[in-house]
Amino acid sequence: MSHGGWEDPYGRPQGWNDPYSDPTPGWGDPYGAQPPPATGPPGYGYGYGYGQGPVQPPASNGSTIAALIVSCVATTMCCNVLAIPAIITAAIAMSRTTSDPASARRLTWWSWGILGVTVVVWLAFIVIVGVLDDDSPSSTY
Repeated sequence: MSHGGWEDPYGRPQGWNDPYSDPTPGWGDPYGAQPPPATGPPGYGYGYGYGQGPVQPPASNGSTIAALIVSCVATTMCCNVLAIPAIITAAIAMSRTTSDPASARRLTWWSWGILGVTVVVWLAFIVIVGVLDDDSPSSTY
């Protein structure tokens, strides 16, 4: 039954606005007006609290890769088992490069430090063994 105008086949009353297709006010936004998006540097803008703070640049993992490779070579070629902790710290640093750059840098420094200490200990061991093993013939029979 028509009343003289177009009728919606779905039974919506005239003047009804679809909230998903027509952004005109009238259906009432339950959250109120939202602030415009921030256009400043990252970490600043609208929101609660102080924001995220300045964004740190991603850590380069070149030094971490070098520490891992040198530690592996020192362990396998020189039988330097004392370099195993350097391998472990470098591997952990590799896994944290993107998620926690500050921790990755600290672990890389620790890896290089552990490797340096193991090289010094290994060289001291070689010198001590060389001094104690003199090849002079003994005079006792």
